[in-house]
Order: sequence, then structure tokens, then C-alpha cells
Amino acid sequence: MKFWLVVLTTVGLGLLAGAGHVGVGTTFRLGLDAWDLALVGAALALPQGGPGAVFLNPAGLAYQGGLSALSSYGGQFAVASVSSLAVAIPWLGLGGVVVSSEPEDGGVAYHSEGAALGVGVPVAPGFALGGRLKVLHPVLPEEGWGWAVDLAALIQGPVYFGILVEGLLSQPAIPGEEWPVSASLGLGLDLPLPPPVVSRLALVVTGLGEDTPSGGLGVELWAGELGLRAGITSDTLAVGASLGWGMFRVHLAALLRPLAPTLRASLIVNF
Repeated sequence: MKFWLVVLTTVGLGLLAGAGHVGVGTTFRLGLDAWDLALVGAALALPQGGPGAVFLNPAGLAYQGGLSALSSYGGQFAVASVSSLAVAIPWLGLGGVVVSSEPEDGGVAYHSEGAALGVGVPVAPGFALGGRLKVLHPVLPEEGWGWAVDLAALIQGPVYFGILVEGLLSQPAIPGEEWPVSASLGLGLDLPLPPPVVSRLALVVTGLGEDTPSGGLGVELWAGELGLRAGITSDTLAVGASLGWGMFRVHLAALLRPLAPTLRASLIVNF
């Protein structure tokens, strides 16, 4: 019980950081699609597949069934915009993210671009390994280039387990920046609800190895092509909904924070 209380009250939102120069990991966590954002990143261990795995856990690409594309857009802290694109085929995914801010009060403008190539390989039934190369190009307030290599794993079973180690190898984009090696751990389990309802509970701890690790708890509920989800961190409540029809699925998410809300919409097309 003490462990769960520590996780739920840990301060920090590495996956929701905002202004100034940020490490390559934070920029790509800002690119999460609305499905993952509504779970505050706690879907790290869930075998969702799809292009969103490029940003969250590349090992999930091992469960990609065909060609699909993802497009996301939203406001970040009411002062910035975030957009991302990704495509995935079995085992492979390619994604890009752009974070941009032009404060109305004359503050420092911020613009950063990134691209990621992810690989997920099934090793055994219910077990997959993944890797990812991320390239970051900050443009404003200072231009530079940086890159990082991540490794990941995903286990499916009665309990889902995911791990992502970021920055095993890296080159910071701006002189003087530090991109430390960090790890994220995720756990998930199916909740015993009667069919056709499917529900999962998920937990994530991010930033292990850094000064301020953070945690989040999420839950999702599916009934056919209609999905509802919610997540919580130390200072954020997230809610979201999904609707699918045919080859399309739409995800919506809102982060309710004391400072300012964050909204995100994602469209996935399965070809």
C-alpha cells in the first residue's frame, strides 16, 4: 500500500513538461496521441499496437497488424501547440512531432521538431523487444541537432509489464544540456467485467534515474468501438473518449490542470 501511495503522490510531470529547452525524451512524450495522453502515459505496458507506439513504447510495434497512420493536434498549457504524425507497418513505425509556442506577452518563442524510427520484434509468445532512434531539431530560441537511442520491452499475460530505457546513447542538441539515461516502468491488468465490456487498469513510473521521478495511474473502459478512459498524476486529472467506425478511430483527451487545460485530438486510419 505504501508503494502505491508514493507513486500517486510523487511530484513531477516529465511527460507534460513545457517551456524552455527540453530533453529529447520530453519532446517526444509531448507527442503522445490522445489515447495515451488520457491515460497520462500509463499505457506504457498495454499492448495497443498502432502508430502511437512509436512515441510511447516501440516494443508495441511488434503487435502492429497492418498499415496504419496517426495524426494528432492539440494545445499545450494554453500557450503552445503540439502536432504529431506517425505511420506503422508490422514491426516498424516512423513518427514526427512539432512543439511550437509564441507567447502573446512577448516572452521567448519556442519551436522544436523531432523524428523517431521505432522497431518492435516479437521474441516469444507474449514477449516483445523494441528499439527507437530519436532525432531532435530545436529551432527557437536556439538551433541545434541531437539524437538518442532507446530500448524497450513488453510482456503480455495476466499482468502486463512494460519498460522503456531512454538515452542509452545520446548527443544533446544544445551545448550544456544534459540528457541523462532514464527508465520508465509500466504495469497493467485486465479488470473482471462481464463481456462485451473490456477494462484495464494501468500504472506508470517515469524518470527513474533522474532527480524527480513521477507516476501516473490510468483506467480504460471499452464497449465495442466506444472507449472511455481517465488518468491521474499528482496534480493532473485526464479524461478521454474514443469512437471507431470502419477503418477510422478518433481519440479525444483533456488534461485538467490548475495552471491551464491541455486538449488533444487524434485520428487513426487503418488501411
